[in-house]
Amino acid sequence: MTNAFGRCALIVGLLAIVFAMAMQRAAADPLAHQWFQYTSQHFLVLSDAPEAEVRQRINDLELFRAVVLTVTNAKPGPTTVPTEVYLFSSHGDFASSTPYTNIAGYMRPGLRAQYIVSGPELFELSTQQVLFHEYVHYLVRNGGGAGVQPPWYDEGLADMLASTQLRPDRVVLGGDFPMRTQSVDIQFHLSLRALIESSAVPHGNAYTSANFYGWAFALVNYLHLAQLGGGPDRLSQLQTYLQLISKSRPSEKLFVQAFDTDYGGMEHELYRFFRRQARPVLQLPLKVFTYDAGYQRRAIDKNELAYRLGYLVVNEVPKYAMQLFSSDGLQQTDARFRAGVGVAWQMQGNYEAADKDVRAALAMAPEDPIVLQEVADLQSAWCAQDKKPSDCPARLDEALDDYVHILKLKPGLLEAEFALGKLLVANDLEAKNAIALLNHVVLEAPWHVDANGYLGIALQRAGDNQRAVPFLRRAQSWTESTSPLNAEVSKALKAAEATVSTTAPAP
Repeated sequence: MTNAFGRCALIVGLLAIVFAMAMQRAAADPLAHQWFQYTSQHFLVLSDAPEAEVRQRINDLELFRAVVLTVTNAKPGPTTVPTEVYLFSSHGDFASSTPYTNIAGYMRPGLRAQYIVSGPELFELSTQQVLFHEYVHYLVRNGGGAGVQPPWYDEGLADMLASTQLRPDRVVLGGDFPMRTQSVDIQFHLSLRALIESSAVPHGNAYTSANFYGWAFALVNYLHLAQLGGGPDRLSQLQTYLQLISKSRPSEKLFVQAFDTDYGGMEHELYRFFRRQARPVLQLPLKVFTYDAGYQRRAIDKNELAYRLGYLVVNEVPKYAMQLFSSDGLQQTDARFRAGVGVAWQMQGNYEAADKDVRAALAMAPEDPIVLQEVADLQSAWCAQDKKPSDCPARLDEALDDYVHILKLKPGLLEAEFALGKLLVANDLEAKNAIALLNHVVLEAPWHVDANGYLGIALQRAGDNQRAVPFLRRAQSWTESTSPLNAEVSKALKAAEATVSTTAPAP
């Protein structure tokens, strides 16, 4: 299993929930409950909650998806990777899926599945907002075209849409997002220059990050809704500005050109807008949005549930995943369960034990693409460590052969294509083949940060700087500063941009 999942923790300051999670963690046992899978038009929902509750969740998810695709320029993107939603009815069961005690939900992307996970509070407003925020990023990046939005707009738009209120007869856009607005001290001097010209979301300290998100939310709300409150039509000017900076670095000159005011003038407008007792919102009738909330339901037996929960938690709670993969001793008789045990060892840094288990799984099922994937991923990851085995050349050759074999068994399997392309780029091998593989992954999963990054690096090394730049810009703007790939992406982008004109076209 490729360990390039990008986890996004969604922190919610609900002390009562935190306490409940901590108290119930030890008693967690999701396998003791009957779970069902609900297959709707765009989601696979797994839950042990009452069907009526799950029905409402599916309706809200499908409606929200329709809202985002209706009010943004995003188009329905590819759905090669399924979106799996896990709704736990128990705080304790949910808490066991994550090592963190101060979150009530999270979304984690991957090429095997997109995971959206929550405890019972999923659709209380604050938790709905933080989950919807991440889902907006996925939808926009999956079907938003080749453009790269500046970080403040990318994050502000996700927050604005995440604050959407889904009512029985209408949808309300532009509502409050307490998690953001509470972090903005209206008396504190806002440096709009720092917000607008930032190339990445700041992660230096909690205050700086919270201030960035708060003012990004405020600015996007104002630019979209100012006219509804009797102000100027800032939305059309915003569209002009985004076009101006699509091929140029943000500057106050371009800002003035688009908005006919400088940073200071916009700051004053923003202060006045948020000091109002009531801000304008956009209300749209429900009939504007077309969506299908129908679903099919089937029961999930204990073994299937253990396997699927095991892969849900293996990246961050590998010891718990090992218990799930080992339920009823199945790791001794089922190759995929045994391979899962190996992945759990790998996530704990015990590569020797991992190698033993994945090879035992391979002996049981030598032609199983999933088992082959785990074997190859392990060899690749092990040889990328500081303490690598002495026979790494042979192990990497084995991984390359396994990935090729997987793609013969299952042509177009994105996990194998990405892993093979990544391995080729990391070892400066077969640039043309690497580009072809990664290009297909990006076509089918445009949102995947590392696929964009490695494709951009491969193109830059091949001398195709013009094509490399947009992929590298996406990877840089979507990657947190702590990402191991970020330094390589930044280096490749700097080299590529040195040969590509970044001058904005004349108006």
